[in-house]
Amino acid sequence: SCFSFTARFGIDAASVAVVTDQRFSSTRALLLEPKLAVAAQLTAILAQVGVQTTLVGNAQEAVATMEKSRALGFAYDFVLAEAD
Repeated sequence: SCFSFTARFGIDAASVAVVTDQRFSSTRALLLEPKLAVAAQLTAILAQVGVQTTLVGNAQEAVATMEKSRALGFAYDFVLAEAD
């Protein structure tokens, strides 16, 4: 005797837990990225490891943001800039 069957298994998106790594939970990064789609992806990736990200779109805005943050005594740990 021979038989066959097809089974489709799906994952309920609501039941999937997002696991985050918080090793950088007190880390702040300034992200200079003019492309919003790229910025959104990078921000999401950084958030998964606990990095608090501030987004700016150009160099002048980045400098102003760093100076303001430094004046408040709350400087950024990292500055990430696109290479174009």
